[in-house]
Amino acid sequence: MQRLCIWLGAVLISSPLSWASQAETFNYNVTHKCHLEYRVNNRKRETIVQRDVDPKIVKALIAELAAGYIYAADGKTKLKVSKVFECVPLTSEFQSVIARDLESKTPY
Repeated sequence: MQRLCIWLGAVLISSPLSWASQAETFNYNVTHKCHLEYRVNNRKRETIVQRDVDPKIVKALIAELAAGYIYAADGKTKLKVSKVFECVPLTSEFQSVIARDLESKTPY
């Protein structure tokens, strides 16, 4: 019985320490906004999209968006992305004046 109490005490004391070390290594996703170009009936259009991503892999997000599709307002129609201009954290500003202007007109 005494061994069991010692063992439980050791587990309870060491557990918060191991939880703290796990929390330090946990990666949090950050919402990024991306300025991109897509096509509708062979006409170029631009928009701003938001994605949650680990800050370490933003370049992979850009490549994924550039090779993929976004959905139209109906939620069903796929629109081919032709170019991704830039992606920045949601709290940052775009470098491009065009992107900043477009963002001011984009409802989130």
